[in-house]
Amino acid sequence: MIGLFHSRIRAGIDISGSKVVMARIDGSASAASSERFSDIRLEENTVKPSFRQENILNEASFCGRVRQVSKGANIRSVGVSLPDACFKVLIKHFNEVPDKQGDLEKLVEWSVSDSVSIPTDALKVSWLNMGQAEGGYHVFLIVLAMKTVVNQYERMLKKCGLKPVIIVPAGLSQFNHFALGIPEIGNIAYLGIFEDGLTTLVFSDALPVFYKVVKKGLISVKEANIAEDMDMLLKYFRTEYTDFKIDHFYIASHIQSEERIRHMVEDILPVEMTMIKDSTLGTGSTLGKAEHGISERMLYASALGAARALEGGHR
Repeated sequence: MIGLFHSRIRAGIDISGSKVVMARIDGSASAASSERFSDIRLEENTVKPSFRQENILNEASFCGRVRQVSKGANIRSVGVSLPDACFKVLIKHFNEVPDKQGDLEKLVEWSVSDSVSIPTDALKVSWLNMGQAEGGYHVFLIVLAMKTVVNQYERMLKKCGLKPVIIVPAGLSQFNHFALGIPEIGNIAYLGIFEDGLTTLVFSDALPVFYKVVKKGLISVKEANIAEDMDMLLKYFRTEYTDFKIDHFYIASHIQSEERIRHMVEDILPVEMTMIKDSTLGTGSTLGKAEHGISERMLYASALGAARALEGGHR
């Protein structure tokens, strides 16, 4: 399986521009048993996702909703999933990796200095060393966020009685939840089709090659738009990696009808595809039944992925 992070008994909270979702899970990453799920809509203009500006516009309302969603869950430490718009995610290659942490920090920060027009001292830079490729270089997954943005979320969550341990982009958090269903061998692509965005992650033998997110709402009835976005992402990938052949696609989505997904992508994906079924959620979910082929349970994917991220091999 491919995994960015791993954990045991943890809780995760997912914050978007419209809602707050919380999940508490028990068990190991490979044999989880979910106990509690809750969600609440945010008041209008409470959170406005942005990379450069503070996101929480109404702090009092935000804190009130977070307290409501976590009430009675008996949790403090949480993994946090935030909107993809708050981050920039890069894949970098390093021929050598310094042994000293300070030297590694300087190397990573130097490598991203030309990727954003912002001084590195204004950024929070996190990374994962995903492993060493056959060519001998190390593949790093690097996540950038503005300190002012992250600090506001951390400050407000602490004010609400929670202790944020790790903060993850929603697209990566969703992938982290479904990673157990993806093999480590071969050239494969993960497509995450969810309400708040479309995520594409391409791997070669478990090492990331390509990452891209369409940061916008995907309305379930406009399947043609989703297909167009997927086609655009794949064309962009093929332009950048002309010699890379994807062998298999793994798709996770809040749209649980495999027939509907296949209809959407049949003209775009020329190779085999597998729908990743969510097997983590147990009977503890308090959500209502799915309607129109939309799985409400899948809306907890980001929160569950954030929970799993708490004890990962990350910086």
